[in-house]
Order: sequence, then C-alpha cells, then structure tokens
Amino acid sequence: IVYRKKDEVEEVEPEFKFSVDFNGVVLAGKIDGKVRKEGRIWIKEYKTTSSADIDKYLLSLDMNFQVDFYLLAMQLQGAEAEGVMYEVIRKPLIKQRVGEKLEDYLRRIKKDYIKRPEHYFFRTFVYRGKEELEEFKREVELIIDDFRDAQSNNRFYRNPHFCSQYREC
Repeated sequence: IVYRKKDEVEEVEPEFKFSVDFNGVVLAGKIDGKVRKEGRIWIKEYKTTSSADIDKYLLSLDMNFQVDFYLLAMQLQGAEAEGVMYEVIRKPLIKQRVGEKLEDYLRRIKKDYIKRPEHYFFRTFVYRGKEELEEFKREVELIIDDFRDAQSNNRFYRNPHFCSQYREC
C-alpha cells in the first residue's frame, strides 16, 4: 500500500445522507462521498487508526459491516459502486516528552507528518463483487428477522456497550 496523490481520483459527490426502505426497515446513514477512478464509481470512506501494524489494519477493512451497508443502500437506490476507496490516516504514535511544551510537541508531530507522509496517509481500494453484496444482503435480512423476533417476543440481547455507556441494562 502506498500513498497516492489525490488527483488519481475524481470527486463525484461530497458527503451525503441516505435513507432507503429494505424489507420494511429504513436503512439510513451518511457516506463520506463518491469518487470516480478509471471510469468506475467508488464510495469514499475516511478511517483513522493508531495501529502500529498498518498492513494488519488494512486487511481488517476487507470485512467492514459499515461500508457493506452503504453499498447495499446504494444498490437499493439504483446507484451501484465497485467498492470502497479508503482514505486512512494513521494517528501519530509520538508521545509528548516530559516537560515538553505543547507547542513544541505539536511542532514535532507536524514535522514528522511532512517528512513521512507515506507513513501517515494511505489510500486503498476494496472491491465488492455482486456475490459478496448478495451474501451481505442475506445477512442483513437475518439481522432484521432477529430484531423482529426479539420485538414480538419482548426478548432482547444485552448490550454491554449500552450498559457501560448509559449505566442501564
């Protein structure tokens, strides 16, 4: 993976919201944008990471519910895309030194960003074939069935994130 100049893709649409019906459920969200590369449309998605192992992080993007959800929503609206163009920004791992002024610390980080842009900025494309999107569509149908079943039986999964964030379970 290498950093590529911005001019290799054409901006087609900036960030936009969507809302579409799928089996009686409204799918809604916000997509970072659309780009064209070599005549094909791709969803643009910004990601940040503090992972030291960037290759491992980039591999994890291959199975991403969020962007598959976006691709499905686009398909349901009649607008197809080849896949996702990820713009990945690596957070600096440089630590502030003991006694170092904030301004000096920030200057050091800025200098490193300028010196090594390929370390901090990545662009990668992840293709999604029709079969993969159909498989994801079936998975979403199963999730919707689970929600409907839970609702009709008044039995819901516990959500540890909700419990810790809102102190209710």
